[in-house]
Amino acid sequence: MVKYTNEELLDVLPPSLRESKELTTKQKVVLGQLIIYNGLKVVKKDGYFYRSNKDLCNDCDIQEKTLIAAVNKLVMLGFIERNSGSRKDGASLYRINQKLLVDYCRMQVDDNCKTEIEDYSNDYSKRIVEMTNRIKKLEITVKMLVDKIAVLETANCSTETDTDLEIEKKIESSNINNDKQVESASLEQIMQCSADDDDEEQYQQWLQLLEPYICEVTEAKSLVQLNDIKSKMEQVVSNYLDLHNTSSTVMDKIEKHVLPILNKKLRSLRSNLKPTEMDVAEYVRQRNA
Repeated sequence: MVKYTNEELLDVLPPSLRESKELTTKQKVVLGQLIIYNGLKVVKKDGYFYRSNKDLCNDCDIQEKTLIAAVNKLVMLGFIERNSGSRKDGASLYRINQKLLVDYCRMQVDDNCKTEIEDYSNDYSKRIVEMTNRIKKLEITVKMLVDKIAVLETANCSTETDTDLEIEKKIESSNINNDKQVESASLEQIMQCSADDDDEEQYQQWLQLLEPYICEVTEAKSLVQLNDIKSKMEQVVSNYLDLHNTSSTVMDKIEKHVLPILNKKLRSLRSNLKPTEMDVAEYVRQRNA
């Protein structure tokens, strides 16, 4: 009979059984060898076949005590059936329990899937807890801001009988209560964040408004056409400013964004056009300059 290496015998096993930690490597080798026997012509109609301990030890390259321990473990798990010493030469009768092997492999796959689902569920639950904690911190911060504003409004509305000391005590008391809940995030930081958010929103609205005209600038073919686009843009800006409050910071950002585009296009047109290709009005203007 052909003798197989341990690696070849392990390859006979289904992947989930080959990677199982329930069996040792030697036990897996013995099971792989028995599965090979099960595919030979010596197998009877009822699925049984004979093999002596000596032949099995030689085929699997293991000692007899190791073989006996491996066979007992496989019988215990139900993977094989064994009737010991059924023949005169001491050969035992073996049969592979195919159905149990299939069920075991399927169970291993299902357990792996279950583990992955549980890991994902645990990770998702952890994220929910983290988000909940962040929301609670934000709620505390907002409450702190509201309390401080209320104290400041009270101070502004106080009569002349209210002393500076009483006002300071009210503010100090509010600060102590709020600092116990949140150690960071001062009123100035919150107000600054709010102002930054407003500026960014205004800036994005301005970009959306001017984007069509910026595209026209990049596609302009003449100086006159460029001047017409600039006039339309100036009118749009003037109308928008009449209807919307815009911070000076935002206007500075818009100016830094738009002016370089206009100047670049202007330099390009002036450098690429010859006098004979210029618009008449621009040509005359340059001669009189």
